[in-house]
Amino acid sequence: MYKVGKMQATREPHNTALGEILTQLPKLATSEEKGTVLDAILKLMSSQEDRQMILRRLGLEKFGFSDFPTNKDGSDVRIFNGGRTPIYAKQVSTKDGETEIWGYVGRGPGVMVTPVVMEGNEPMIVLFEQIRPKHVREDIEIGGPTIEIPAGILKPGRSYYDTAREEILEEIGYKAIKLIPSGVWAMAPAYTDEFQVHYIALVEPANSNENHDDDRKYILDKTIRLYSLEEAQEMVNSGRINDIRTVAAINNLIANKGIISELLRK
Repeated sequence: MYKVGKMQATREPHNTALGEILTQLPKLATSEEKGTVLDAILKLMSSQEDRQMILRRLGLEKFGFSDFPTNKDGSDVRIFNGGRTPIYAKQVSTKDGETEIWGYVGRGPGVMVTPVVMEGNEPMIVLFEQIRPKHVREDIEIGGPTIEIPAGILKPGRSYYDTAREEILEEIGYKAIKLIPSGVWAMAPAYTDEFQVHYIALVEPANSNENHDDDRKYILDKTIRLYSLEEAQEMVNSGRINDIRTVAAINNLIANKGIISELLRK
């Protein structure tokens, strides 16, 4: 796991092989040329042999493997800004004693919440639909309209608990009555350092004066619905819900129905 402070550190490449390659990007005229260099950067993170070949191709043989950029504070190096999905690189030692470069998406810690509202004696899950970027690979399409639970990255200076409460209010317009932590879940350890603290929350609709104007506008852009546990499970089984956080949250709640009694206990 990475400490929050570490993930907030500024990481920029120094004047090394990787830094030299990155500085070439603004000078290239065509998207094809830029794509070639970006491809080279990704291949840089594979092995020493690949790295040396790329350095030769780009005329940067003078840089040795030991010149991989590192920051003075020991933090990993940001090699692509990417807005919400910056890419970092770090040196790692393999079990064979080799040194490899590992690239990962640096998202850091966050929260995810399974919101539950009671309709009489029946627990209902509050889910929302929003548009995600669409991707098609080998005739399988993901993204587009996606049904999800509230989730978000830990905000500077805020606790996991406070961030969870804020995400519920901002994303679905509900307020938390009670929050119960239900584990720390890694999103995809091979590709990202992101992990999220999962909460199960008893919620109720917020009053209009409890939402900021920006939150109200954001909520209006979404479709928010209540689902019974059976409906939610069927949507997971049919593939209608395929966001992995939401799938895991629904299965977790159904497997641990006793936690609903704990939510209702005063």
